[in-house]
Amino acid sequence: MKKTAGDQAMDRLIDEGWTVSHTATVRRYMPAGTVSPMCSKDGNDYCRVHHGRSVGRHSYQITTVMRRPSKA
Repeated sequence: MKKTAGDQAMDRLIDEGWTVSHTATVRRYMPAGTVSPMCSKDGNDYCRVHHGRSVGRHSYQITTVMRRPSKA
């Protein structure tokens, strides 16, 4: 089975030292697999990976928030 664009982006980030923090919804739609930067907090850098999901005739977007220790 072929991996989705979002899963491929997550695999690439994990190889770069990022870990999965949590999932979240998002207001602004971005293509699946897009990595959006987020603000740093408590000594960690954050980014979100966008995924597309479909339920019946409805589709929505969810993101996976990734984190890694900030490089000082």
